Amino acid sequence: MQLGSKKTAFVVIGDNPGSKADKAADLGVPVLDEDGFRILLDEGPDAARAYLEEREGQN
Repeated sequence: MQLGSKKTAFVVIGDNPGSKADKAADLGVPVLDEDGFRILLDEGPDAARAYLEEREGQN
């Protein structure tokens, strides 16, 4: 399974992400859920990264 390229900024996952989420995590590619994807579309990549950082702080 190929997961994007070195330029992949985010991977968007749904309810049943399967191995793509694991592969992304192994490669250090940020994984967005539906809320994060909406933020990415509405506010841009910096806001999506901030969302991820906030979510990480809650775990």
